[in-house]
Amino acid sequence: MFLQLQYGDEVIIPSPVYFNHTMAIEMIGGTVVEVNSIAESGFQLNLKGIQNKINSKTKAIIINTPNNPTGATYNNDDIKILAQICDKKNITIVLDYTYEYFSYNLNYNPLASFEHLKNLIIIGSFSKTFGITGLRLGYICASKSIIEDLCKIQDTISICAPSISQNILLQLLSNENDAIKMNFNSASDSRDKLIKCLNDSKILNWEATNGAFYAFIKIPNTENTWDFCEKMIIEYSLLVLPGSIFGEHWKSYIRIAYGAVSPKEIEEGVQRLYNQISKTT
Repeated sequence: MFLQLQYGDEVIIPSPVYFNHTMAIEMIGGTVVEVNSIAESGFQLNLKGIQNKINSKTKAIIINTPNNPTGATYNNDDIKILAQICDKKNITIVLDYTYEYFSYNLNYNPLASFEHLKNLIIIGSFSKTFGITGLRLGYICASKSIIEDLCKIQDTISICAPSISQNILLQLLSNENDAIKMNFNSASDSRDKLIKCLNDSKILNWEATNGAFYAFIKIPNTENTWDFCEKMIIEYSLLVLPGSIFGEHWKSYIRIAYGAVSPKEIEEGVQRLYNQISKTT
């Protein structure tokens, strides 16, 4: 974004949106244009809504799939349509594939048909893929000119990732298939347990999405979940995030992260949610 934007330029992002994208754009004077995804369709892209927001000020579209916070894996055909529009209109498309290895849809193929695009930036995360989030390691794929400019920015901020972190990653990459499979299976088992617990609760409804390790759930009889989340952490020692931090439209939602949680902890966590919700219904 540092490379692409000038003051007043617009960036379109499907909402709910990971808040770090919003902060980065606004920090350099850009304008975030949120387009609400379709909750009734598993938070899929509102393709027509995105197209309607494109104008002369639009400099980029950011697509985060599988999505944080919803876990939605966007339809490949929709992404291809947006990519073609961006290519014709000289708009940069940023594909944030941080959670690409946590897709429960076997037909998901995020990188298909995009090699020819000149205004394409792909973001990936070793930290999420290998479960080493404290090390903050990732990568970017883009044209040579974009990469050269990005290197100049990185050199003024961090130069490179710490050598210790790089050595740890090297060991993981030498056996990457086993490491990826282990993390995926763990997340998949946690997802299955969460689905069962939520269904058994009879009070929370989650139409399970196909990616990442997040559940974005509407809390009944609650217009704003900020106070609800504060009570959960103070009274129940359970951390869930209010939907409003991912977009104003989502005030009645919460985000549950289940990636590093055991089945027993998931069962206990859902019970604590149920206890608090029961007080308000």
